Amino acid sequence: MDRRHLNSYYWHWRFNEKEIKENRRYKMFYHHLPPNVCQQSKGWAVLQIINVSEGDLGQYECALQLTNITLAENDIPLYDFG
Repeated sequence: MDRRHLNSYYWHWRFNEKEIKENRRYKMFYHHLPPNVCQQSKGWAVLQIINVSEGDLGQYECALQLTNITLAENDIPLYDFG
């Protein structure tokens, strides 16, 4: 991530093709590390699900956008290990 544009980045989460909004069930955390000599920064995103139920199992998608351009996407599966 370009440190000069940190305020322009937007992280979003999706589940079953629907965007997840932060509320009492979903908490979202984001962190940007200090830039290197090229002014590039790394970061991470966390989606916390409160009171996980069977309906929450499946494939989640996290994407990083700059304005309307998707810069990175990652699919994260949530499985029942019981």
